[in-house]
Amino acid sequence: MEQKLEDNGWVKFPNGLILQWGCYTGNKMGMVSVPFEKQFAQRAFTAVATFLNADGNADIGVPELAVDHMVVNVDTGKVGVLNFRWIALGL
Repeated sequence: MEQKLEDNGWVKFPNGLILQWGCYTGNKMGMVSVPFEKQFAQRAFTAVATFLNADGNADIGVPELAVDHMVVNVDTGKVGVLNFRWIALGL
């Protein structure tokens, strides 16, 4: 089994399934492109993201998902540092 077990990492299971995760820190609001460290060979099935430092008025979602990246739509309603964690699953 191939793997990179770090804060931004991935695991490739013997059947080809890849689970990836990571943490984004920046100050860009709106559409944020997040590259995958290990490109999916066939397709990405799903991805989710969640804020680490937002209040109840924040919105986050994944409107675009490709084999090599995902786009996360973020809106905290505030200016400043933005932190979110994400996870993605594919083949």
